[in-house]
Amino acid sequence: MDLKTQYLGMALAHPILASASPLSRTPEGVCRLARAGASAVVLPSLFAEQISVENDARLGPRTEMLFPGWSRDPLGAQEYLDLIALSRRMCNVPVIASLNADGPGKWTAFAKTLENAGANALELNLYYVAADPDVTPDAVEQRYVDAVAEVRAACGLPLAVKIGPFFTALPHFARRLATAGANGLVLFNRFYEPDFDPETRDVAKRDVVMSQSRHDLRLPLRWTAVLSRELGDDIQIAITGGVHSGLDAVKAIMAGATVVEVASELLTNGEHRLTGIRDELAAWMQAHDHDSLEAILGVLRANYQPLMPSAVERAGYIGTIRSQE
Repeated sequence: MDLKTQYLGMALAHPILASASPLSRTPEGVCRLARAGASAVVLPSLFAEQISVENDARLGPRTEMLFPGWSRDPLGAQEYLDLIALSRRMCNVPVIASLNADGPGKWTAFAKTLENAGANALELNLYYVAADPDVTPDAVEQRYVDAVAEVRAACGLPLAVKIGPFFTALPHFARRLATAGANGLVLFNRFYEPDFDPETRDVAKRDVVMSQSRHDLRLPLRWTAVLSRELGDDIQIAITGGVHSGLDAVKAIMAGATVVEVASELLTNGEHRLTGIRDELAAWMQAHDHDSLEAILGVLRANYQPLMPSAVERAGYIGTIRSQE
């Protein structure tokens, strides 16, 4: 059974990656994930604010006020570079660095430092909430595009961009990111949904941001099928969130994803699930007489090949609603 695939310039043994999580916060953790079967490991994000503070000490007091305890975080910028270098030296697995930001800035120059430290690729996690009514949709998109362009100008690493789903015209926006220099998209960044305590009138304790069920797969699955059809070979797609089994991986690949990233399943049931998901994927393929990933990659795109995609999307929506009546 041939599960090999190519993602962000890396030749991978199979499409099951360990996503960013506390499990990959140390070189020892990265090595455990490699031994457990990860074909590549995404490191936890280094935040643009951390880079800015280390470059300008005057920002420290304000940052500490916004992020209490940040100064005591053992994984600062230099420690992050050490994590990359040691993981590459100690562990037989490709390492994908991760930067998290809400827009462009001087921090983008740090991407070159990550490249020099030995990262195999870079995942740029962009998270910006447009709460200002004077900020236009075009300005929000441009903010993302500028960040991607600056990172691309700063380094030569293969670049995947992790975004949220809440854009008015996602295929058009995705094409703009590809034009700006993105080699891949990671679908999707989870939107933080706060709760409120009516007794204290304060924001309730934040829940751990984890995939809660396989239902979380549906949104990225839908957009993977649409985007892989519209963008073709211009950009690769990784699905993160909702992948808990080999069957979930099958769906993702059939929709057009090159790889899947897994974290919640590992945190809940153990790192050995990396091998479990890989073996379940292989067993499904064998049972259906498929001898390689190429045989199933993107086959569900046939359901998204109409002359009028928006009309068919509308028809699917109406059909879903009517089926409940």
